[in-house]
Amino acid sequence: YIRAVLCLGIAPLWPDRYLSLIPVDWMAKLILDISKKQHNISTFHINSDQKITYFDLAIWIKNMGYNISILSHEIFVEYVNKIAANKELAPLLDGVVQLLDSVNIKHRQLSTDLTDKIMKEQGLYYPKVGPEWFEKFIRYGVKLKYFPEKIVHTFSEYEKFDLTLTTK
Repeated sequence: YIRAVLCLGIAPLWPDRYLSLIPVDWMAKLILDISKKQHNISTFHINSDQKITYFDLAIWIKNMGYNISILSHEIFVEYVNKIAANKELAPLLDGVVQLLDSVNIKHRQLSTDLTDKIMKEQGLYYPKVGPEWFEKFIRYGVKLKYFPEKIVHTFSEYEKFDLTLTTK
């Protein structure tokens, strides 16, 4: 999803949808630390309680100098559908279509109570993930050439797709 936003230059206005950002190196270490001790459970659900909105994520991206356009859900969906029909741009939608498909679905929240209890007993805590961490994450992705240094495509570029936009 983040790569798609950075490459396409558009993000949805989703102030009521949340995501958890958990550094993968921290998660790998947590799994190893938890597995070192014997527990009565065999399945651990790891999900940080530090959630941010997709809107906040878009603002963090903008504050890093990426000139993204934040669109209403309806307009974002229309643009994603047009981008999906473009053979050059469609691969950039990785992670976006799945999110669109799940907008109106009530998700079952898995309980992390047992995992959180074990983490607390072992002195393990979720790391703070904020704009500073996120910027380091993006810069590292740029260094690896996974993320672009600047927006690859722009919102105005999509206007050539001749969309009939709704004003909801």
